[in-house]
Amino acid sequence: MGVMGHLPLVDRAEPAANAPAVARMREARQAVRDAGLGSPLAHLAATSGTLTDPATHFDMVRVGAGLVGIDPSGTVKMHGASRLTAPIVHTAAVEARTPVGYDGTYVTDRATHLSVLPIGYADGIPREFSSQAGVEICGRRFPVVGRVSMDQIVIDTGAESFSVGTSATVFGPDGGAVPAVQDWARWAGTIPHTIVTGIGPRVKRSTA
Repeated sequence: MGVMGHLPLVDRAEPAANAPAVARMREARQAVRDAGLGSPLAHLAATSGTLTDPATHFDMVRVGAGLVGIDPSGTVKMHGASRLTAPIVHTAAVEARTPVGYDGTYVTDRATHLSVLPIGYADGIPREFSSQAGVEICGRRFPVVGRVSMDQIVIDTGAESFSVGTSATVFGPDGGAVPAVQDWARWAGTIPHTIVTGIGPRVKRSTA
């Protein structure tokens, strides 16, 4: 038997904000004991509490986001544990003033090369993102351009032309040119949890 709770203010990384919830957990556990139901296991802290407030640990902790390298409190630099890649399926050399994607919201300002990745919003790519969004190809970061389609995104690779089948890293733990989950969250104006939980069922999963 166990009792559990959740800390609504823990991402602030201020232990004093958790004190009322900690007190209520102690009361709840004692109420179970007083009812003659034994001494239950208690768990209150998720990742943020585990990292920032020992008073919330009790008997167990629930480390969910932390398992994939996300610290919601922003106090600990964690190593990412997930990677999303996709192969280039089409490339094209285009002229300046070429519209890209639905409604032509992006227009090339020079002659350039475009590459298509077979991954879109049905697979978890945020439809709204800033102009900073990019992917890594062969050690360099290249911008995502045009609107995200259901099944594809377009990458502007400039003077570089990559062959079909070349792997692009959408996000990963490497750093450098490889975007992190946190980068995509920032570009999309959301939280990292949304990025990792939004990856669709069509994306093949594997463990290393």
